[in-house]
Amino acid sequence: MRERLARHPAAAAALLYLLVALGMTWPLARGLASDLPADLGDPVLNCALLERNAQRLLAALSGDLEALRGFWDARIFHPEPNTLAYSEHLFAQTLLALPVYALTGNVLLTYNLLFLASFVLSALGAFLLAKDVLGRAGPALLCGLCFGFAVYRVEQLSHLQVLSSQWMPFALLGLRRHFETRRLAPLAGATAALIAQNLSCGYYFLYFAPVAALVALFEQARRGRLKDGASWRPLLGAAALVALCTLPFVWPYLQARRSGAILRERAEVELFSADVYAYLTAPEDLQLLGERLNAYPAPEGSLFPGFIPSLLAAVALVWPLRKAGRAGSRLALLAGAVVVVQAVAVLVILGGGGGPASTLIPGLSVRSLPRALLVLALALLAALASSAEWRGFARRALLSTRGQWLLLLLLAVLLSFGPTLRSLGQPLMSGPYLLLYENVPGYDGLRVPARWAMIVSLFLALLAGVGAAELQARVRRAGVLLLGCGALFLAEATAAPLLVNDVWSDPALRPPPRRLARGAEAPAIYRRAAELPRSAVLIEFPFGSDPYELRYMFHQPLHGLPLVNGFSGARPRSYAQARGPLRNLLAEPERASRALAATTATHAIVHEAAWGIAAKGPRVTRWLEEQGAQPLFRDGGDVLLALRR
Repeated sequence: MRERLARHPAAAAALLYLLVALGMTWPLARGLASDLPADLGDPVLNCALLERNAQRLLAALSGDLEALRGFWDARIFHPEPNTLAYSEHLFAQTLLALPVYALTGNVLLTYNLLFLASFVLSALGAFLLAKDVLGRAGPALLCGLCFGFAVYRVEQLSHLQVLSSQWMPFALLGLRRHFETRRLAPLAGATAALIAQNLSCGYYFLYFAPVAALVALFEQARRGRLKDGASWRPLLGAAALVALCTLPFVWPYLQARRSGAILRERAEVELFSADVYAYLTAPEDLQLLGERLNAYPAPEGSLFPGFIPSLLAAVALVWPLRKAGRAGSRLALLAGAVVVVQAVAVLVILGGGGGPASTLIPGLSVRSLPRALLVLALALLAALASSAEWRGFARRALLSTRGQWLLLLLLAVLLSFGPTLRSLGQPLMSGPYLLLYENVPGYDGLRVPARWAMIVSLFLALLAGVGAAELQARVRRAGVLLLGCGALFLAEATAAPLLVNDVWSDPALRPPPRRLARGAEAPAIYRRAAELPRSAVLIEFPFGSDPYELRYMFHQPLHGLPLVNGFSGARPRSYAQARGPLRNLLAEPERASRALAATTATHAIVHEAAWGIAAKGPRVTRWLEEQGAQPLFRDGGDVLLALRR
């Protein structure tokens, strides 16, 4: 068995990563068919979307092509169009897991296998890329661990689309092999991986696709092929194919953007941008560091990358400096000294230490980050201009793979800060993300620039692999050292035992059940609703409560009817207008009556047991009857009524 795995390192790595994934997500493995990791919020939404996608695709594969006609109608927020575009469409995830759903019909199992696969495949892709670059299995295994189980993933456990970063390293691997061999097969693999990544997460379509383009441009320049038309043709063909396969999934989002449904105000984008201290703030669920590394808590602002990958990346970056050579003139030495001092000034400002009276040397103020960066850039240019040895070292560094990865790492960190770079909440300067937000369609529909942190994690892991290779080449008993690094990294990155089925709650209502009932165990009221005419439109009460809206969507496949209710990353104006009156209908019955009449609902379901005060549920049913509704079916505390239209 050991010899067989040694002959197939990718299989051995995949098995290792699977075992680690099961351990790092324990106790999810005990309830793969019945539980959900993290909370019953966004995972429930994604289950609902996966199931409706899978059902439509299976119907189309069986010959009913009409099933694809309304693909972008998620049958929520009726009668609004393109409601799937209010959230991630999860098309790539649906294709990947379609055989599982077709065989089992269990969307919870389908979701959980996708969840685990996002860890295993991300790690495997990073392993294969690092092994191709480094030629060493040990450092590559460590690189795979650092990306596949990056600390940032703990921050995103409830967001399957953000966890689905597995195609990034495969795309980079295919590009690398194409540039190394000029064969088309690796380029085809890179193209397929990039398409899969684009269709897995809208954030990564806008964040990672440009990174892949920069990698291709860098590789062309590195090999002196910028003017080689023949080498550009397959790349442009691949780019055209990626665009052709991606644009049909982009068009509905552009339509939703034009309607104003998914536009994000700059204040909202600023709220979900990374602070400088986000990289010193660990997710609170980490067992070892969650309560100890808490520099600046903020929404989606726990971006601590881990001590082990950071230290190994530092080894990768510091080791080549011994070959930098010495400056040949006093001017170069002076410029180099200014570079060092001003670099410290920049770090002081980023750390929040700048102030009106703060100077490190006369004339070099640390009050202004733009000014400090300008002086740093000018000093660096002066140092390079005055030393041929330094220019040669800089050229070699920039053309190296680790230099490329460092630049992309720094770019991703910079863009994660969003429109305004802030330290401890204080604005320092506008960032390049602002140009993207204001000028590139789609960026004004993304509210979380901090999700660049996944791309940060990728390039940090790759540099960590390089650092591990440097250690392996120079340290005795390096295998034990790398094994220890891997164990320490998993210790600092673990949130196990993982929270499962954490219920979202609404203070005005009773929490919904911790378990998601499926099939025969699901509420009978939905099986009765399935007997209604296909022209029926449902509205469910309580209305406007996110934990319950999610349950309504989860159970929607049982009856297949459109809902006035809904939950997504954005809400249309019609739903927002109805939400207030219908959520508080007993307090404002007249406004609620007008709001109900303005909806397209033909039937209502009331879950009387959902209210904390037992009498409120039956009062909602009576109020509907006062509006002319006729009871059709009752099952315990659930009532189905036909509305007067």
